[in-house]
Amino acid sequence: MDPEDIGKKKGFHASTYDDGDWGSIQVPSFWQVAGYPNYSETSWYRRRFKPPFKNVETILLEFKAVSYFSEVWLNDVKLGEHEGYFAPFKYDVTGILKEENVIVVKASAPLEPEQYTRRQDFREKSKVMGALQDWDCCQYPCNVNPAGIWQDVRLIAKSDPWIEDVNFETMKVEGAKAYISVEVTMISKQDTDVTLETHLAPKNFNGDVIELGKHLTHVKKGKTLYSFTSTIHPRFWWSWDLGEPDLYNLEATLGVKGRSSVTYTRPVGVRTIAKGKGDGGDRYQWALYLNNVRFFARGCNYLSDKFPSRVTEERYRRDLSLMKEANMNMVRCFANVEKDVFYDVCDGIGVMVYQDFPLQWRYTTSGDLVPRAVRVAEDMVLALRHHPSIVLWCCHSEPHRKENFDVLDRLIEKRIKELDETRPVIPENGTNWGGTADLHFYWGWFSPDMSELEKNCERAGFVSEFGVQAVPNYASLIRFIPEKYVWPPDDREVNLKIWNRYNYRMHLYNVNEALKPKNSKDIHEFIAKTQSYQAKLLKFYIECLRRHKFNPINGALLFHFKDCLPAVTDSIIDYYYGEKEAYGVIKESFNPLHIMMEWPESPNVSIRKGCRVYVVNDFKDAFNCMVEWLIISAEGQVKERERRKFHLETKSAQVVGLIKASEECRVELFVYDYKGKRLSNNQYTVRKEDLKLD
Repeated sequence: MDPEDIGKKKGFHASTYDDGDWGSIQVPSFWQVAGYPNYSETSWYRRRFKPPFKNVETILLEFKAVSYFSEVWLNDVKLGEHEGYFAPFKYDVTGILKEENVIVVKASAPLEPEQYTRRQDFREKSKVMGALQDWDCCQYPCNVNPAGIWQDVRLIAKSDPWIEDVNFETMKVEGAKAYISVEVTMISKQDTDVTLETHLAPKNFNGDVIELGKHLTHVKKGKTLYSFTSTIHPRFWWSWDLGEPDLYNLEATLGVKGRSSVTYTRPVGVRTIAKGKGDGGDRYQWALYLNNVRFFARGCNYLSDKFPSRVTEERYRRDLSLMKEANMNMVRCFANVEKDVFYDVCDGIGVMVYQDFPLQWRYTTSGDLVPRAVRVAEDMVLALRHHPSIVLWCCHSEPHRKENFDVLDRLIEKRIKELDETRPVIPENGTNWGGTADLHFYWGWFSPDMSELEKNCERAGFVSEFGVQAVPNYASLIRFIPEKYVWPPDDREVNLKIWNRYNYRMHLYNVNEALKPKNSKDIHEFIAKTQSYQAKLLKFYIECLRRHKFNPINGALLFHFKDCLPAVTDSIIDYYYGEKEAYGVIKESFNPLHIMMEWPESPNVSIRKGCRVYVVNDFKDAFNCMVEWLIISAEGQVKERERRKFHLETKSAQVVGLIKASEECRVELFVYDYKGKRLSNNQYTVRKEDLKLD
């Protein structure tokens, strides 16, 4: 540890420095989870090693990720500096590597001055760390920035020349035909002629190899880019609800006369994504198309962990499987870039990704942040653009400062568009600056009346946040709040201080009379009430937004999926995988085929006069079905049953009937196929107070 940043003066970077009294630490890992939990300033790593191979033409030293600022030395030679927490970077160490070597890394993620004094929403942030540094679902105060060598470090042997990168893009899809572009980056130590052979080999399905051709070209000393286009008849990559997420291995082989060939392999998917084609009724230009098929996004916001070095591929698969089981086809990486394996899993299971650039809330308008942030944005696009699951880029989550949007966000947007012409780029979400129409709605949480949503749906083309807090299950809660402090949470002497640290927002619970702790007899009733209210609110939001499918809403992403640390938040699954009541409700509400009706308690609805019944079909194809609903009295008697055939289109939600009631009852709704298989079900309770005439 070097909190005063005097390591260079002491010669920590010198190969001859005596580090015999230094401690050891696990790598890869953020140092906060490897023994130094409350430290974010400067640290130094030193390691002696022997190279794993000999007689190699070129050797590269690659860091998969270091947070946040880093400097690297090898055998007293400074290799370079890097900024950012998620992107890989490498150095050519040919000629520097010896039989015995000393590598030294200086890393730091210093706190912003405000991180010592404010709970959140730091106004002068100067690092691109997004939600890992500042957001509203963390422990307070937010006075730790994840830091250190947190992903693998490796030496890579290369034969000259070699393929450094391959960028594969699907430019257009017409029926069964795709127009693709391939750009190969080659590195050589000398001018030479090469042959380049490329093909697409099925990765996760049985099918034919698609030959892309053999090319003769000349590479110069240094970097050479070689591009070509081709027209192919492939199997396309789809989200799981629209088809199969078919992937290919793009294999590029580089041959030099008289030498063995070098093959580079990268998984790719053939697909196009488009936004706002100008269809009639798409007033905000938010219509989304996957391979020319318009779709509605159903999903969530997600941050895997406050310290993502703890996250394994198995854990990513578990999280994404839970999303898919809840009928989600899209996940927003909230102000964070996950490990590359996360996107590999999304590619393989067909979950689309709305990818945020890691900017959250306000940033400084002075200094050199803008050019630095643009360089970090370049790293993000170059590292992730080969993943077919990524369908949207967003430059900033809730900027909250107009100067940030006008300069920082616009320049990042411009650079991302230059690097990737195949995906939509959204300059921000949540503020509607620039008319993005990607809005965040929190009626029923920040204000008491959730029905305000009905009046505001017309303002949005896409809703990337909505939600409400709910307390985790008791078994999870007492793993981070000791039992003697769990009740009542608003006891200002001790309990409230502890609950506040874990993100409990007493002032917002007090907005809703039923959620005030004083109106519950114990912690168990309080937990049940908060979870029941969250489930009700999320169902209301999802059904309201889906009733407005394509008119004008094109997607609904709840906030948020799973806790990234032990806390009391808006999640529907807590940090220990305890499912809140809302998770089961979400499964039904996000069913691609969903039957629903106008909520009887909504202010502009009267079930005495009639509530409209809707069915929404998010699948790719239309089909015939049977729709049924029952009105069941408070005593359990079926008072009315109606069944009718219906042809379900794939566009907007369709009205299939009208339900009236004049007494307290339960309404059950069903959709069946013609063979009698149940495809969707739903139910509502009509209370006495819902039986209004106007």
